[in-house]
Amino acid sequence: MVDRKNKNNRSKLIALNQKTDWSNTWEMTVNASKCGAMNVAGPQSSDLTLQGQKIPKTDQYTYLGCIMNYKWGVSGTIKNNKLKAS
Repeated sequence: MVDRKNKNNRSKLIALNQKTDWSNTWEMTVNASKCGAMNVAGPQSSDLTLQGQKIPKTDQYTYLGCIMNYKWGVSGTIKNNKLKAS
């Protein structure tokens, strides 16, 4: 039986390596400090890097005004929108 955790970690590393290769080919720099690694299924994985930069781990991430967290809840976005409206 294949160890699912190791398979998922390998898949993440392969994807990040592909992004690094693509970025290097087109001479684009990624600002890893503007990225975030958030695990939604189980414990946080090992450190992830992109173009040699460590991607910070986070419990929640905001993208286009939507607050995402490991619970996939929307309460953070609703609360944030209420504060903006008042």
